[in-house]
Amino acid sequence: MMSTGFYNVSQGLGTVGPGMMFNETLPSRVCPVDSKKIPSCNLLAPNDNTFVNTIKLGDEYTTWTDSTVLSTLDPYNLTVTGVFNYSNSIGYKLHQPSMASAHPLRRDGVNGDLVTLLIDTPMLPDPLEHTFLEVLTISDAEPHARSTVRSEKLAHSPYFHSFGVTPDFVILPYTPIRYNSFEAVLHGGLGAAFTQEHDSTLQTVFRAVPLNGSAPLEFEPVPGFTFNHVVNSYQNDTAIVFDVVAWQNSYVWMLGEEFNLSTMRNKAARDALNERLPKEIWRYVLHLGSRKVDYFMISQPNRYTDFPKVNMHFSTHQHCIYYAVEQFHNDKEYGSTAIVKHNICSGLRSYWHEPSHFLSEPFFISRIADGAEDDGVVVFAAMDGVASESYIVVVDAATFSTSSTLVKQKLKSRITFTTHGEWFPGMVDM
Repeated sequence: MMSTGFYNVSQGLGTVGPGMMFNETLPSRVCPVDSKKIPSCNLLAPNDNTFVNTIKLGDEYTTWTDSTVLSTLDPYNLTVTGVFNYSNSIGYKLHQPSMASAHPLRRDGVNGDLVTLLIDTPMLPDPLEHTFLEVLTISDAEPHARSTVRSEKLAHSPYFHSFGVTPDFVILPYTPIRYNSFEAVLHGGLGAAFTQEHDSTLQTVFRAVPLNGSAPLEFEPVPGFTFNHVVNSYQNDTAIVFDVVAWQNSYVWMLGEEFNLSTMRNKAARDALNERLPKEIWRYVLHLGSRKVDYFMISQPNRYTDFPKVNMHFSTHQHCIYYAVEQFHNDKEYGSTAIVKHNICSGLRSYWHEPSHFLSEPFFISRIADGAEDDGVVVFAAMDGVASESYIVVVDAATFSTSSTLVKQKLKSRITFTTHGEWFPGMVDM
């Protein structure tokens, strides 16, 4: 990403600039200060090139990651233009508002206030202090002002890369991951801040925070799992449904083998990932009356399924269809990659797959706002590993398959795997 002024750090250095990362780069970055005096050069980071999602707030385009630092950017040339500051201060004494969520959600699909989280971590090491978690909303009418829905005092700092939202609730699964910002400062990155727990007795506890500010609902614990990306959440008169990409062994995904070059460069190691560390989509049904939780896997067994996307007009409401990246598509190799369209209601799965093509997160674009759930197109990036060429692929969503490809546009430059994309209506003529 290109950037200007104070946000020109990475470009000016000619390398990856200071910023909060999970793991250090190889080779390591050159810290602009004496690392013996300040262990983490992340403390000086503008975070000008580190983000996960791009979200429009009011008339501004903002970048988001698991941090409270937001940047603004020009969506036409992807230039980072500055800091997105808030007009009101939220926080507690002796605490640092250091963590947020990379995946905030609108209260009503593509409309309504944006719901986000703020985690105020203690400046002192645990257990000397407590953490505060705030559930916040941001309106497009006043995008620089945050409103507090609920503030909770917690014994330990949780981690929520994403979370669920329904019309009435914010869904927070408290997993066996602990975060300690004190360790991140001492040891130079987020990787040192997380505690990885593996124990058959671990549990995950769901809490549903009402958006009207009343007391949260807590549900009976389930066997411990961790998660990264939420598919969707919705509610009816008796239950809340929460679909999510999960690891049932409480694996700390962001520090793990799938993101390790030594694993990716070893065919035997990467092809064994689905046996050692299965990554699946699970459905959790939170019963409002009994507070019990039912759960079952909904993705294809023995395959990695991640980067799910629904028709965003159905986000926070009942859905049948999601699209996702599926690895181990041939049930043998990590590199065998497809985009799956899965209709949970009918059980039907259909695929876009071409040999040696490595695919990024699919994004569904509606033809009309109130159309059928799959009335539109699915867009994703693809890299042909043999030809070393990249493409933008557009597929008819209703008849989804490789033969339903509408456009496969070759790009001027090769683009390797990307994570989360976004579609902003009105920027181009249709």
